[in-house]
Amino acid sequence: MHGTLLLLSVLRTTLSLTWTPDFDMQWSLSGDTMTFTFSCTTGMWCALGFGQGMSNADIIVCDSAQCMDGSSTSQALPPKDAQQDITFGSLGTTGGKYTMQWQRKLQTPDATDAIVTAGAVTNVIYAVGSGGIDANNNYVMHTTRGNGAIIVSSAAVTNIPTTVAPTTAPASANGTEIVFSPDFTMQWTYSAQEITVTFVCTTGRWCSVGFGSSMSNADTVLCYGSVCQDGHVSGYNAPSVDAQQDLSNIGVTTAGGVFKSTWTRKLSTGDAADAVLTGNGDKIIWGVGKMTTVPQEHYAQGSGDVNFISGAASMQEDVHGGVLLWKVLAPLPIIILLGATAFVRPKLLGNPASGAGKMLFKSPVGVVVSLGLVTLSLLLLFFAFYKSKVWFHAFGYVAAALMGIILMLPAGNYSVVWLAMKVPHERVIMYHRWMGMMLPVAMGIHGVGYLIKYDWDSVMFEFDNFGEVSPLAGVLSLGSCMMLVILANPIIRRKVYGVFLVMHWVFIALTVVFACLHSISILLYLIPAVLALLARAIVGEYRDWARVVSRQVAIDGSHVKLRLAAPVTNYNPGDYVFLREKGDAMQSHPFSIVQVAPDAITLCIKNMGPGTSTEAIVNSYASYYRVSEPMGNPSLDLHAYDNIILIGGGVGITPLLGTLYGMAPIHTDKSFHLTWSVRENALVDLLTPELQELSQCKNVRLNIHFTGNGEARSPRNLPMPCRVEYTRPNMASVLSAQKDSLLPSNHMTEHTAVFVCGPPPLVASVKEAAASNPLLAVHVETFEL
Repeated sequence: MHGTLLLLSVLRTTLSLTWTPDFDMQWSLSGDTMTFTFSCTTGMWCALGFGQGMSNADIIVCDSAQCMDGSSTSQALPPKDAQQDITFGSLGTTGGKYTMQWQRKLQTPDATDAIVTAGAVTNVIYAVGSGGIDANNNYVMHTTRGNGAIIVSSAAVTNIPTTVAPTTAPASANGTEIVFSPDFTMQWTYSAQEITVTFVCTTGRWCSVGFGSSMSNADTVLCYGSVCQDGHVSGYNAPSVDAQQDLSNIGVTTAGGVFKSTWTRKLSTGDAADAVLTGNGDKIIWGVGKMTTVPQEHYAQGSGDVNFISGAASMQEDVHGGVLLWKVLAPLPIIILLGATAFVRPKLLGNPASGAGKMLFKSPVGVVVSLGLVTLSLLLLFFAFYKSKVWFHAFGYVAAALMGIILMLPAGNYSVVWLAMKVPHERVIMYHRWMGMMLPVAMGIHGVGYLIKYDWDSVMFEFDNFGEVSPLAGVLSLGSCMMLVILANPIIRRKVYGVFLVMHWVFIALTVVFACLHSISILLYLIPAVLALLARAIVGEYRDWARVVSRQVAIDGSHVKLRLAAPVTNYNPGDYVFLREKGDAMQSHPFSIVQVAPDAITLCIKNMGPGTSTEAIVNSYASYYRVSEPMGNPSLDLHAYDNIILIGGGVGITPLLGTLYGMAPIHTDKSFHLTWSVRENALVDLLTPELQELSQCKNVRLNIHFTGNGEARSPRNLPMPCRVEYTRPNMASVLSAQKDSLLPSNHMTEHTAVFVCGPPPLVASVKEAAASNPLLAVHVETFEL
């Protein structure tokens, strides 16, 4: 009679007991070693536990191939002990039953093992289930279980007290539903051998559940439309379909914008790719995503534990989309560039200077901010890739961040961020161009990656609800961005700047609008730009209208010299101002300050040709202009050098004259060598008063190289002393001026500063000549927008 322990009237030391028709057990004791023999029905597992219940039991479970030493502290599947204190072996199979024998000590060194006392009553539990132990030490939940008592003894036993109460798992358990998200609810019913699940999903979506703790290794069921697939996932990609499909009774119904997919599977399918379900505390993951002709990446997902028997579940949604901090602030590569260059010597940025090592952001605030931004950006970049799981998805975050930073840090307009961090203007232009080139590249990689992963027709012409993704809008945004790059070509920008500026803003607006239609979360990236614009409005870009004190136009109309009543208190040599003419609400340009007086500043502006704002300024007779505060902050600190070589080409002399005016009269212990290459005689005449005044400084030497033809070779009223040549300057000879100082040698430092401003060929020739001289620190200004 199974389930009842008979009183033994015969003295014996090997005892036996039939727990169920599927599980017979014998045991004996020799010294301090127990020997147990399990006889179990083939295709089932049998287990014995020392204890009164699963809340605290030392358990040995066997199938036809192995025995496992485990322990239990809850109703969940007992885990395998780290220390295995049993030895086991198979005694073969007879009559549909297999026999496994195992041994262990009454007391083992393992704290998780129960201590069995010889000759005393020992409480035990037992269980039987279908299947066997898999490679992960898992097995299906028991179909029969019970408890009782035994005596383990090496002496003869006359009777054995026992209470045996065999029970079976419920034939059916109706589980409650779990609402994963507004678009995905799961319902199920459970039996001892199988589980039937129903997915309730919004039409146009796919829903999936995986049995496992993460996407790194999970047995999945994916349902969409009229399809349910048994699959497996081993990474952060779409699940692969199993060769053996173990889902049955699949049924799909659609009504009221919802489809229901019902499927059934065994708790243990026998497929190595499928997880073995215990029904009592299984880990699951879930996801829901948009469905076109193929499943798209999930927009909501989560994980947790579920008890299919009781219906208890603990779920946690992994928040997805634009609300996470890492996505709001995520990768800002341009900030890495900005911050990193704060600690790069000029030599590494094309300014050969050994030992100068001046930080580009010279203010303490700039240094601290750049340090923090570098660290933050690197961390955010890491988390963007980590969280996105897909490399081309992360490039979308890069593009969105770049878009916000470009708007926050314009090149042709005043920016409180540039000003606060004291970024030199030549770096402003460089960063703006870098960002402008990086943006379409990042957008392109993002889009091409998606087209490679998903076919064009399935993703391109979808326009989703608010908050989701429209690929077509993303393509239009990329197209607008490419137009920005094309129109920024110097041929267009410099020849028809007015047209360029209008179209620049038009395509900026189109790029941003289409990007936000592509993904509404991009709006979050624009927050820094909005804050910068508000700060700009509060601080004020321009001072009040500055009155024109005097206007002098070159005889050939190529240049104009303006003297404006704009008192300056914070001028630094080499600074520039943004100038805007009355009635021109869009165009503003930086112009170097030639001279600063207590109540006025002097500017010299070149006519850049028809249609440009500079032509309008040269030909205008306006009485007032709006002028910004002085800006600049050259990356090379000229005050740190005793010997300064200034090289200018054409109107590029303007910041050099400002430097001489700002430094030469004050720093009489420094020597200044000015070399000016110029072809317009009219420009020389226009700036002759300034040259004459500066030539009176004993620590200033002037060299003028005329490269024009005709009348340009006969300048009038040249300041003296002044060396005049009618050929292009030899930069190697010019840079050797460091050896020909105007000061005694004991006033010289080891290094010489070189400040060059002019057309690209002149700048390139200076860099080439300076490359082989480690004692030269070169600073370049181009003011090219």
